[in-house]
Amino acid sequence: QTCALPISRGAKRGVNIGVLGRNSDEWVIAHYGVAKSGATLVPVNYLLADPELRFVLENAEVAMLFVSPEFTPVVNSLRPALPRLKHVFLLEADSDEAQQPEWPALKRLLQDATPHAPNDDIREDDVYTLMYTSGTTGKPKGVMSSHRARIHVAIPGITDYRMHASHVTCLPLPLFHMGGLNTCFT
Repeated sequence: QTCALPISRGAKRGVNIGVLGRNSDEWVIAHYGVAKSGATLVPVNYLLADPELRFVLENAEVAMLFVSPEFTPVVNSLRPALPRLKHVFLLEADSDEAQQPEWPALKRLLQDATPHAPNDDIREDDVYTLMYTSGTTGKPKGVMSSHRARIHVAIPGITDYRMHASHVTCLPLPLFHMGGLNTCFT
C-alpha cells in the first residue's frame, strides 16, 4: 500500500516527490512509497528560510509534496509560486486535515488505498534521491543518488554493525540529511 498512493497520483521515473517534515513514522512510510513507485525522493530541509525552500522546490521540480502540519503555512504561502506542485499530502495529520481539506492525510489515504505492486521497471541506476546541499557558497545544489548507491551505503552499515531485523536504532539526525537517511535505509 505504501506505493499505491504515489502511483495513483502519477508517480513514476522522472517525477520528483518532496518530503518536508521532522522525523516520523509517516516520513519513513512516504520515503519507501516513493522509492517503490520509481519516482525520486527529494528530502527537504525544514530549517531553510522561505526563499531557500522555494528555490529547492522549484529547482527540484517537485510534483508532489508530503508535509508535516506545522509546515502548512509556509507551503500555503509558496504554493502560488510552484506551478509544478500538483499534489500535497499531510504527514501525521489529525485535526489539521479539517483546515486543509484539499490536502489529504497520508494515513487515511493508505487505509483507503488499494494495494498496488511496486513499480517493477525500476533500474539500479535510476535516481533514488535528489538531496540538496546547504548552499554555503551560494544556492543549494541538488545531488543525485541512485538505487545502487543506496544499497552500497547500506551493506557496510549492516555488516559492520552486525545489524539484524530485530534491532532497534536511535535516529537523532534529520531524515533530510544524508546521515539520517542512510541510517534509516540501513
